[in-house]
Formats: sequence, C-alpha cells, structure tokens
Amino acid sequence: MEHMLALIRCDATDDQPDIWVADRLELGWKSVSLSIANGETEKAILQIENNVSLLEKTMMITDEVPLPTSCRFLDGMKWYAKEQYESRYNDPDSPKERMVSMDSEIQNTSFGYLIYPSDSLKYLEGKMLGPLQDHPEFEKLCDRVKALIVTKPNE
Repeated sequence: MEHMLALIRCDATDDQPDIWVADRLELGWKSVSLSIANGETEKAILQIENNVSLLEKTMMITDEVPLPTSCRFLDGMKWYAKEQYESRYNDPDSPKERMVSMDSEIQNTSFGYLIYPSDSLKYLEGKMLGPLQDHPEFEKLCDRVKALIVTKPNE
C-alpha cells in the first residue's frame, strides 16, 4: 500500500491534504500497528504524529476548496473538500459532528469520503495502542485529536 501510494502521489511536493488523505491516514494507522507489534515504540509515536498533523491540516478546510491529485496522470479529475456537520450513523438524536467531506463527480456519479476526527480518536483509544499509553508524547497527541472534534446539537 505504501508503494502504491508513493506511485500514485508521484508529484506530491509536500504533506498537505490531497485526494488521498483517507488512504494516507489508513496507511499511517496500519504502520502504527506494525511498529507496535515489532516493539518499535518511537517509530509508532512518530507515525501517530504524522497522522495527527495530516488530520489537523485536513480539518483546517472550511469553505469548499479543490484538492490536488498529486499525480500528473490524474490532473483531469476534479475533487473538492469542504466542512460539514453530520449526525453520525443517521441518528436523529445525536449531535452533529464536524467533518471534512471530499467529493468528486464523474459523469453524474458522485464519489467521496468523509474525514471525522473522532475516527482517529477511536483508534488511539483502542486496546492495541496500550503499549504507547505511558509514552510522554502519546497523551499530547490524543489531546490534539480531541481538539479537532467539534459537535453541535442536532436541530
């Protein structure tokens, strides 16, 4: 997956959000799990830092903005990102959570995905990351993700 992302992001010049954010976050969490399994605590913490930083940059999106493809072969694709508030799991009684929606439309067919900071927090609070909970940076990283979770009452 890492090699595939490197190939399709061949023109990426920085670590800013692009159409591959969800894949990059997923790969990052898989890397954290692998590092923990191999006893590489510092490597796992560094990868969490990278994921949290990418999530923070993504959550800075408010108004609709075009997203780069980071690949010259896909430059004709038009993807857009914007903030939205949605009730998770279509629960009419739950509060609406702020997320970033990333969408594309090709021949009247819509594609996209949603970036919720609470998904990253659930991963960080999972049992698998137990070995990292005593690391001095871990709680700070969790707090940075918690700061990105914004809700408002469902109206």
